[in-house]
Amino acid sequence: MPEIGGPGDPDSEALDRVMSLVGGLSKAERRRIQHRTRASMLALAASGRWLGGRPNYGYRLVDTGLPHPNRSKAAAGAQLRSLEPDPQTAPVVLRIFEMFDAGVGYRTIAARLEREGLPSPGEVGPTRHPRSAGVWSGSAVRAILRNPRYLGHQVAGRQRRFDELLSTTDPALGTISRQRWQETDAWSWSEQASWPAIVPRELFERVNERIKDSPGTHVRRPRSEPG
Repeated sequence: MPEIGGPGDPDSEALDRVMSLVGGLSKAERRRIQHRTRASMLALAASGRWLGGRPNYGYRLVDTGLPHPNRSKAAAGAQLRSLEPDPQTAPVVLRIFEMFDAGVGYRTIAARLEREGLPSPGEVGPTRHPRSAGVWSGSAVRAILRNPRYLGHQVAGRQRRFDELLSTTDPALGTISRQRWQETDAWSWSEQASWPAIVPRELFERVNERIKDSPGTHVRRPRSEPG
């Protein structure tokens, strides 16, 4: 080990102290990287830029005609990409909002869409779970209803990663990293529209107000806590 100038002795108390110090420094550096990465992504989202990844159901990726901000990618001919409504799936998204606004529940909406053979999120774009192709679930319907990107704005920071103790009674067991949903005032929104909206704002707000007030909406407790 460079820190001690040679091989380590497992029975050495000095080695234990060095390992604790190195581990603490590594953890601190990892957190600094996480904070810098998150701050950069939130800033890009506020400017309206698509951050990459799989497009949301109802949209498809298109080239904007602008050069990619990464110089090496721009030199290779890559362009900055954005979203546009998909002619096949965008009407399905709007219909989901309209059905829920009319009082239809998650599972009933999913059953109707599946019965009509409409494309599901699992079969649009790169296949993630082959078994979910053509299958609609209530959770997929709810995820679509809760997604603010259908308003045409880029939104980031909806979830944040936290380290949780595996056991509150035995901290020595260490931690596990989990994602938690953040309050809406902690999200980063683009000031201007980033792509065409699929859902009118009035409809989106009315639907999400109903979801927020529904009895099944609750905050999940950490698994390490009893109850």
